[in-house]
Amino acid sequence: TPVPPIDDVLPAVEIKPGSVFVAAIDFENPGRSAAYEYMKSTIPDSVSTSLARSPKVNVVSRLLLRDTVAQLNLGTNAMNVATVRRIGHILGANSVVRGSFVEAGGKIMINYELLDVETAKIVSSGSTRGATGRDMFDLMDDVSATIVKDVEGYSEAYRTAHPETKK
Repeated sequence: TPVPPIDDVLPAVEIKPGSVFVAAIDFENPGRSAAYEYMKSTIPDSVSTSLARSPKVNVVSRLLLRDTVAQLNLGTNAMNVATVRRIGHILGANSVVRGSFVEAGGKIMINYELLDVETAKIVSSGSTRGATGRDMFDLMDDVSATIVKDVEGYSEAYRTAHPETKK
């Protein structure tokens, strides 16, 4: 069965006027720690859930993002900037959150960056670290809260730079 063009499968999305449209792609696990492989999707899922609560942000569905990546045979490991921009353009996102995490010696560090899809410029970035185990969800909550603040700030700057989005 032929795969339909992506434009034919994208649902109609209610856009919050004057706000950015952001996609959170899977995070990388460069240390290849099998015990933490689940975090590749859990962190961006947490970020997307937190972002969706913001009145200033439109969020690409993680399921739609996964389907699009699979449909285009892009894979989810080590996406370069060109691939991230392509995904952003296809999904109508003007910004993308991507990141990585590394576990060593009972500690974990989560890094992220917010990319502007048009310019490929890193708009903001950050990291958090802590002990593995019970702190893991707190660390994901911390990084999600920081990303929400960054994206909301970017949304304000985006609206200023693109007055046609103010409605």
